[in-house]
Amino acid sequence: MKKSLIVLVGAALIFASSCHTQRIMLVKGAKVGTPTVETRKTFLIMGLVGNPQETTPADVCGGKTPVAVETTTTFMDGFLGGLTGNIWSPATVRVYCQ
Repeated sequence: MKKSLIVLVGAALIFASSCHTQRIMLVKGAKVGTPTVETRKTFLIMGLVGNPQETTPADVCGGKTPVAVETTTTFMDGFLGGLTGNIWSPATVRVYCQ
C-alpha cells in the first residue's frame, strides 16, 4: 500500500512537470541570439493569477528595441509547481533585445 502511494505521488509529480515554450516575435525576421534578461516569474492558482508587478519588454531593454519575448515552463518550474499542487506556478521568462 505504502509503495503504491509513493509510486502514485511520483507519477503525479512527473506528469505535473510538463515543459512548454511560447515565443512571441515582436520584430518580424529579427535574429534571436542570447537573451538580454532571463528571470523567473510567479503565477498563482495554475497561472490564473499573475504577478501584480507588470514589466514590459521596453522597460527591460532600457532604450533598445525588444525583439522577442519567450515564456518557458522548464522541468524545474513544473516540478516546483507540482510540489505545491500548482498553487504556485513559476515560469522562466526571457526577453531578447537588439
